[in-house]
Amino acid sequence: MTTTTWPAVRVRVPRLSASAIWAGMRRQKLLTIALGILAVMIFLAAVGPIIAPHDPESVLRETLLDEQGQPILNSQGDPRTQLVNLRAPSGTYWFGTDEKALDVFSRTISAPRVDLVIAIASTIIGLGAGSVIGLVAGYAAGRGRLVGSLAEVLTRFMDIIQAFPVFIVALALVAVIGSGQDKVIYVLSFLFTPIFFRYVRAETLLVRELTFVEAERAVGNPTRRIMFNHILPNSVTTATVQGSAVMGYAILLTAGLSFVGAGVAPPTPEWGAMIRSGVELMQSGQWWTSVFPGITLGLTVFSLAVIGESIRVRWRGSGLRGY
Repeated sequence: MTTTTWPAVRVRVPRLSASAIWAGMRRQKLLTIALGILAVMIFLAAVGPIIAPHDPESVLRETLLDEQGQPILNSQGDPRTQLVNLRAPSGTYWFGTDEKALDVFSRTISAPRVDLVIAIASTIIGLGAGSVIGLVAGYAAGRGRLVGSLAEVLTRFMDIIQAFPVFIVALALVAVIGSGQDKVIYVLSFLFTPIFFRYVRAETLLVRELTFVEAERAVGNPTRRIMFNHILPNSVTTATVQGSAVMGYAILLTAGLSFVGAGVAPPTPEWGAMIRSGVELMQSGQWWTSVFPGITLGLTVFSLAVIGESIRVRWRGSGLRGY
């Protein structure tokens, strides 16, 4: 009997070096810029109110001085002060002040703590709820009269939610449950659930028919184990890829609700509310109260859109389809 000895094959595992990372960043400059912007916003969400030169929710005042530069005293002997409102950008107030004598720069760099928290929280909750409901609806579709009917009812209910304009539904829900940061998170989570539901349901309909799922049923695994241990991890990829784009959409919706007075209420720093407070002032030349928050908002949504598109392209190019 002759024994054949096969030559050893060496597999070279690629290493992630600093030069490789730098080369990748040079090839995708737009993505690098987007990641940098998002990193700055995450940093501001963590420490923005701490490093702000002024309290973002406190009114600014200055002492009145006479011609000799001495403080002007009132009848009680205390220095007289006045509001520092509608000051143009300067070395003291980098982005100027608004009509309520609040520092625009301090509020602009403090707003990510509100907007990003709302976007991240609502996206995560919507992804979790949509994934579970989509898994149940997809696995139960066409399996028995009662179970299949319930799955169909869930699907039609999600279709009804998506049939109406998102912003109008958000306004109606905020009018019912009230405004505020927590309420906006609940509303956006409810509106994002159908988005992730449809992705997970579509993937579940495909994955449940694969051979390994049939094998799991054949060996007697319970339905719950099959659904959550085997089907869900292979069905949630598409929905997860959309998370970055949904976060950008969440920031826009939050700003829109605050712009019409139905979202985060002043004096809490929030980009949409800041833009709204300065819209009428732009006609009289006080452009800074709306322009700087608007630019920051646009850059943040732009970065999330670029990152989301890059993830989607890479995911499709890898040939993955959730399993």
